[in-house]
Amino acid sequence: MKRTTGQFSLPVRDKKLIEELIPHRDPVMLIDSLDGYEDDKAVSRFSVRADCLFVKNSVFSEVGLLENMAQTAALHRGYKGKLSGKKPQIGFIATVKKFEVSGSALVGDQLETEVRITFSAMNMTVTEGRVILNGECIATATMATVIKALSE
Repeated sequence: MKRTTGQFSLPVRDKKLIEELIPHRDPVMLIDSLDGYEDDKAVSRFSVRADCLFVKNSVFSEVGLLENMAQTAALHRGYKGKLSGKKPQIGFIATVKKFEVSGSALVGDQLETEVRITFSAMNMTVTEGRVILNGECIATATMATVIKALSE
């Protein structure tokens, strides 16, 4: 993973910079930092908080795990765009395939999420994602997202 990319150094933990890279905001924002970046890969971290929209009875939901992967994919695209001077874009999950969950996260747990871009053309991107908790993979998914440029 690149540790320095252009004018930015990794990890990126500044919330304001992350908010420049993705359209999500609290209580839906599921990214605390961008820890790794390559042309086809990104790694993020997120600490599960009690006030998170995807937490119920101290458990981070499966939908939250999927959304965390999608936001990491958005973070990859936003960071890549920032490096080339482009504005961030809004994306939508178009399809999800092979979503498997083998564990759960609780309030206070720190998740490491990795996405790899496997296909990208025009406004569609296909990513493979996985969420790691304490060195163990607890969720994987393949998803396609469709992007739309933000209005000026």
